[in-house]
Amino acid sequence: LYSYLYDHGKRATISVQPHSANFSTDQFKPTLDFTSHIGRAYVVDLEDRSSAAIVGEKSWVLINAPNKMAADVLQNLINSLEPVRS
Repeated sequence: LYSYLYDHGKRATISVQPHSANFSTDQFKPTLDFTSHIGRAYVVDLEDRSSAAIVGEKSWVLINAPNKMAADVLQNLINSLEPVRS
């Protein structure tokens, strides 16, 4: 579990979790979706919070902001994520 501070002290949580081989994004209803270099990103802007899922080949990154995060801030955060290469 990771955290990201934005807008002067608001905190978003970030986690990386495996997903199953038969995982499907068909039920996602994103406000915004785009391709990042770590996978397809799905952003949902809800009334008072923001959430995102970046779907990779075997895992996904989940971002949850209990306070609304501006779409460009969330997209910049997603685009800044990079896998660790050894």
